[in-house]
Amino acid sequence: MSADPFIGDLDLDDGESIDWGEPDVPSSPAPADLPVAAMPEVIRDYVTTVGEAMQVPVEMVLPAVIATLSATQLGKARVRATVDFSEPLNMEVLGIAPPGARKSSVFEIVTRPLVEWERERVERVGTRRAEAIALLDARRKQCEAVLRDYTRGQETEAELENARRGVTEAERAVPLLPRIFVQDATPEALGVFMRDTGGIAAVFSPEGDAISSFTRRYSDGGGLQAELLKKGWSGESVRNDRVNRDSIIIHEAHIAACVFTQPGVLQRMNDTEAMREQGVWGRFLIVRAGKVFGDRVSPLRAPRLDRGAVARYEGVVRRMLGLHQWDSSDSSNFGCREVKLGAEALEVTDRWWRELEPRLAPGGRWAGMTDWAGKVGSHVLRTAALLHIADHVDRGRDPFREELGEGWTETAFQLVDAISTHVQAELVGTTTTDFDANLLTIFHEVLERGDDYSVSEYHEEVKGRTWLRRVGDLEPYISELEARDCIRIASVSSGVGRPPKRWRINPRIRDSKNPKNTENSGAAG
Repeated sequence: MSADPFIGDLDLDDGESIDWGEPDVPSSPAPADLPVAAMPEVIRDYVTTVGEAMQVPVEMVLPAVIATLSATQLGKARVRATVDFSEPLNMEVLGIAPPGARKSSVFEIVTRPLVEWERERVERVGTRRAEAIALLDARRKQCEAVLRDYTRGQETEAELENARRGVTEAERAVPLLPRIFVQDATPEALGVFMRDTGGIAAVFSPEGDAISSFTRRYSDGGGLQAELLKKGWSGESVRNDRVNRDSIIIHEAHIAACVFTQPGVLQRMNDTEAMREQGVWGRFLIVRAGKVFGDRVSPLRAPRLDRGAVARYEGVVRRMLGLHQWDSSDSSNFGCREVKLGAEALEVTDRWWRELEPRLAPGGRWAGMTDWAGKVGSHVLRTAALLHIADHVDRGRDPFREELGEGWTETAFQLVDAISTHVQAELVGTTTTDFDANLLTIFHEVLERGDDYSVSEYHEEVKGRTWLRRVGDLEPYISELEARDCIRIASVSSGVGRPPKRWRINPRIRDSKNPKNTENSGAAG
């Protein structure tokens, strides 16, 4: 091999003539199974029957359930660990599943009680809201007329103040927008929506529609979308003043999100690192679906839904919504109900924290994803509180009277710990510090592009990543793939200019990835 790692004496017209060895294919540990069996009975039975009847992995069902439970508490409940430390119950989930995985069907059944509740609110409040808005418009026009007359000396200051008071009273009389669901909205539209709902939104998108708008650059409005996602997770205030547009002022933003997208999308997004630097992906529980294809049977032979488990789950969601007054805009901390950690839950939290913190240190398991792992404590406490509320409501008990115990706290830690392996598989490949994860990302992208793709063409597509700014940044990864006998690189002269450097993939790898290969058909599926 030449001293230049990109130059070799290969016959790229006949890959089979190369003396290939056994490839040492880069790989990452499979993400851990989610502890469905440890969930509250109502959640465990529902996730199990939906997964079996719809023939989808539980990794597609459980995250959607967690996000739905979160939507029932937006701006209305918090979990308190100490006098000085509490968290809202806002959860944001990103699922990774291939096309054809029945994502839309899962979303439809899991969110059905929320959809029905929203429709009932619209029917109940919609007419009253429209009448109140009409009255507000009339009061504003009246106030404008009084102001004109006042400037001409035709009205008194008392009349002007009376007109302004009438506008204020009419504004207070307008019920909140009786909606919660958003699927595909521009950043500005989402901001206006949340302003009119009292600061809440459930962003659910089964086909990744929201991902494209989440990752737009600031010039296209993505800056506001990222701000809403971040502050909507934290329960912070939002103020967005734009030229020639109404200001968007939200005293407390609360978002529950569940979005699915296809495998590899995060690694290929040019803005992924910017999203990480802004702390957006660190707020998401990222879950990769398990095996989707290969073992499914005809829908006629699939297990039937356990209607009792479905009715029980939907009843719990409705009763969790019924814990709060939704027509009031008071979502301040003082108006929230609280789940408080008991002494045993605090002990569990302290024990897990001592175990998990070393993973963030250099060389630790989470060293390449501290943006996400640094929020593990928040993910755990919020999840534990939601499990506590769901279980208590299911048993007919008041979740805000009884303290959060060690059981659901332990379960929440187990769940988030398992999800961390999914996050590592999807997110670490976008960091500048984990060579193995970056190598795995490049390897999969080489396979996607196939033989005879040029290194310069590939670099042009991925140079938005800060760790691949220059084509020379690829050299250590290309050299490693060559050393592992995964690829060979050669410069092919066309007689004009500098010859391009192209790769050839080890045929043994190509064969193993070929879905027509009968020995590997299960893996390919």
